Amino acid sequence: MVNSGKCPNCDKTVSSVKAEPLEAKSTKMYPYFFSIKVLPSSDRHPIKGGQAHVWVMDQNLDSAQIRAIDYLRKHHWEAQEIELAERMQPEQLAQMDKREEPHLLQAQRHGIGCSVLGWKS
Repeated sequence: MVNSGKCPNCDKTVSSVKAEPLEAKSTKMYPYFFSIKVLPSSDRHPIKGGQAHVWVMDQNLDSAQIRAIDYLRKHHWEAQEIELAERMQPEQLAQMDKREEPHLLQAQRHGIGCSVLGWKS
């Protein structure tokens, strides 16, 4: 939108352009849940294996899965088998195990949340 008028100091005609708000692209994020069998990435680790539950906020399942595996790798776990990978629906979230809530909240705040239940043998 262009506004025109007289400059109060010099009596010249001046124009100004009012910025229009940009329309943001839709970046709707959804909660994805992964249950993944993992092994430590080091032989010196006292834990021999584990089950990771990873929550990821993302736009689609494929990129959420890549982020989940990358997160595990950065924390010294290697994904062995993805046992469950799904976009969680509101009714599933309402009925989920309460022990998962802190990890979902962490994902909602930081993009990803994870817990690993490990075993020694």
